[in-house]
Amino acid sequence: MDPFLTREEIRDAVTARRQGADDLKVAFGKDSDDATILRGQLTMYALQMFSHQHRLHLFQLLICGEIARFLFWDHSGAIVSDRFDYTVEPSLLVEFLWRYNHMSAAARGIDSTATRASSEDAKVFTAAVEEFLTNMRNADHPQRELPHAGETLNERYPVYRITVGDDISEKSVDVLVQRPFFRHFFIGRGTRAYLAYAITERELLFLKDTWRVVHDRLIPERKVCADLENAEIPTVSGVLCGGDVKPNGTRGRTRCLLWAKVLKQLPLGYSALRIFQHHRLLQKLAYPVECAPYSRQFVIAFCDCLKAMDLALKKCGIVHGDISLGNVMLDASVAAKGILTDWDHSGKEKLRVSDGQNHQYFRTGTWQFMSIAMLEDPKKPHEALDDFESVFWALLYGALH
Repeated sequence: MDPFLTREEIRDAVTARRQGADDLKVAFGKDSDDATILRGQLTMYALQMFSHQHRLHLFQLLICGEIARFLFWDHSGAIVSDRFDYTVEPSLLVEFLWRYNHMSAAARGIDSTATRASSEDAKVFTAAVEEFLTNMRNADHPQRELPHAGETLNERYPVYRITVGDDISEKSVDVLVQRPFFRHFFIGRGTRAYLAYAITERELLFLKDTWRVVHDRLIPERKVCADLENAEIPTVSGVLCGGDVKPNGTRGRTRCLLWAKVLKQLPLGYSALRIFQHHRLLQKLAYPVECAPYSRQFVIAFCDCLKAMDLALKKCGIVHGDISLGNVMLDASVAAKGILTDWDHSGKEKLRVSDGQNHQYFRTGTWQFMSIAMLEDPKKPHEALDDFESVFWALLYGALH
């Protein structure tokens, strides 16, 4: 069965909504259990392909009896074509298959900045990761651990060679990666964390592969880290290089929302859809603050982050915007200094406060750690005081657990 509504059914639902049926949810999928299961199956197929491959987008072909549809996925969501009867209009299906067969790998959605590593490079990467894991597990003294790092060497995932460019210095670093030890769902930021081996530097590093929200009030994380470094602010994420990924000269951005706006097919109530830009950061390895062997180190790490937040505000006017327990880390030094990471939701406090509309992009943060004032007032701009309160909630949460 076709799990999606026809164009006429969607038009009728939109008309009913505009005529005052406020409780009517305008969607493009049918409500039956079978339709929901099938849409979930399509989503799972897309998830597996995005998880095992370095992709910018994905095409799918759905055939239900004599009815067919085309689907296009990227990190903004999915576009579903009109249904058609391929027994009546076979040329549509034939032309799609012919065009897809003649597409380049990049046009099919493969990220050209990530290529399969040679067998020699794969052996070098495996040896480096195995040595790291052995040292982490067999240390005689209290050792910080990187959760799920052992999942990196998964034979079901091939080793890739990735070129990480830099928007600040225009240099680039070639690294080897395999399976991410942490990842989000691919719709949205789709953040993936890798153990990355720098080939020239012969060093094991951390690679953050993510899709940042494109908005004039949000500063790219690479630029934020460069500004903080130039201001000589300590205990912030030690980024070596990074920036926006632009494969094959493209902008490296999602296209679902752009196409929906051009075709004027954006459903009612879906103004929250966003455009995302592919972004990578290569930085020194850091460890979760929960790995602190002593409570004193745990608390000191939060003190270090508070100092960094205060200096970032005073010297650069920047607020972090997403304080949570997962963003407070420990560096690899013996002193285990606190590091504040994930500045991808940061921005200038003056711009956020002066914006009377308080656009939804500015309401960032993890619910458990957001300030009480922000939770009570959905229209409140995100200010520095909200971040400082979030540090308290994160410290309390971590201490209790």
